[in-house]
This record gives sequence, structure tokens and C-alpha cells, in this order.
Amino acid sequence: MRATPELTRRRDPDAQQETWLIQYGDVRVGVIAKRVGNPVGTPGWKWACGFYPGSDPADHARGIAETFDQARGAFEAACHVFLAKRTEVDFEVYRRDRAFHAWKRAMWAKGLQLPTQVANGRTVCFCGAAIGIDDMNVHIWAAHMEAETT
Repeated sequence: MRATPELTRRRDPDAQQETWLIQYGDVRVGVIAKRVGNPVGTPGWKWACGFYPGSDPADHARGIAETFDQARGAFEAACHVFLAKRTEVDFEVYRRDRAFHAWKRAMWAKGLQLPTQVANGRTVCFCGAAIGIDDMNVHIWAAHMEAETT
């Protein structure tokens, strides 16, 4: 049986205000961040829980809190409910979408066209494999999916 991942958080190095990215294994499931530009006397922290694709946006939760610890507590409670509704298929949908978008950015960074951008529907992947519209996703998932980190 596979071990259940734990929630981990790391500081977002690209954010201007204090922001924590929350991971569940290799999937980002949320964020806790200091609010900026809010009126004096309003809660200073915000949080959001959920991921897409792979879950219905109606299942996502968000809120605000006075302190980081309160935001973390509210996030963890909401995330527990959110994750209880997820299946491994939900996570796989998210991972495949993430792999596709990373692959697409890598293709464009190399100046290559996607199969959907050429008239005959065939192109060469940045890894050298010949691919077409019909086998593009299978190729991406077989050759370019990130290894699971859990």
C-alpha cells in the first residue's frame, strides 16, 4: 500500500508579500498569503485550498484570517475535507495536465511547433521523437511526465 503524502509548505520565492505554497505530495493544493492593500482593521491573511483540473472548483475553499496561525488552521481543516473527496484519478488528471503544459512550454522554448500547429498534424518533439495529434498525449505521458515525489 502506498503511503499517504503529508501537507508540506514552502515559501514562494517569487511573491512580493509573504506567501506559502502548500503541497500534498507532488500536487499543489493551496496557498496561504499575507493580504496587501486591504483596509486597516481587516484580517491580514488569506488562504485557498483546491486544485484544477482534477477537482470541481465548487469543492475549493478559501477564507481570510487575522493571523498566519489562524489561516493555517482554517486551511488545514478545509484541506482535510477537500482531500477526503479526492481519488487517485483526480490527482492523475492534474499531473497529466501539468505535464502537458510543461511539455508545450518546452516545445515553444525550443522554437518547435505542436502537432496541432502544423497542417499535416505531425512534428518532432524536443526529445527527437516523431509525434502526431493522435499520439501526442501518449508520448507526453510516457516520456515527459515528472517522476512522482511521494
